[in-house]
Amino acid sequence: MVTQSNVPNVEVYVASALDVAISKLGRFGDRDQHDIQALLQLPYVDIGEFERLAREAISYYVGDETRILGNLKVVLDNYHA
Repeated sequence: MVTQSNVPNVEVYVASALDVAISKLGRFGDRDQHDIQALLQLPYVDIGEFERLAREAISYYVGDETRILGNLKVVLDNYHA
């Protein structure tokens, strides 16, 4: 990787499919819901791991978790349907 700065060390982090799906639980528009379902259909994505990580992330949410937990329930119900 080539950078245009004098910083000798550059770290690059790439979000996983699960990270992206979990981040979309917050806004949860129609496109987000479609994207989440598409990401969950990828062959290397485990629905149990998604739910575990989503619940962990939601536990750090500041404010009322009810809406986001509801979004997660919709995703899981749609996935299992």
